[in-house]
Amino acid sequence: MLTPLVAMVRKDLQLFFSDRRAVIMGFVAPIAIASFFGAIFSGPGNGGEAARIPVALVDQDHSAVSLAISADASADTTLAISQPTADEARDGVRRGTITVAVVIPAGFGDAAGHAFFAGSDKPVLTHSTASSSPSRGSRSSPPCSPPPRCEVTVRAGRPRA
Repeated sequence: MLTPLVAMVRKDLQLFFSDRRAVIMGFVAPIAIASFFGAIFSGPGNGGEAARIPVALVDQDHSAVSLAISADASADTTLAISQPTADEARDGVRRGTITVAVVIPAGFGDAAGHAFFAGSDKPVLTHSTASSSPSRGSRSSPPCSPPPRCEVTVRAGRPRA
């Protein structure tokens, strides 16, 4: 009963291995593609450290919420967090030494608590970014003036009716 099955498998393998293109596409191409993507996405070579994004975090609130945000951001290995003043952060973004500056305003922690528990207005964060091209932002983002630098106020939550 297995003899016809074995004969069919043997015939198919002989046909497959006799076709040079089929063997290349079946074995060599997947190995080449996997090696290519492995080389691209393997991360830093020779035990090097991954690139870190320079972020200025300005904490004007110093509440438990803002300190937790600062601690969590500082613990992130992909971010290089600095804590300058608001003016120094904006200047760093304008000069291009800082990619993004996030300002946590005074009263943010209390406003976040009230918004979460009492359903009041959501707190506002302001951030400044340095984009490499004016068309880089999403279509829903506000226009930046001048185009290479942008300061945006972000309101969390759903819009009010």
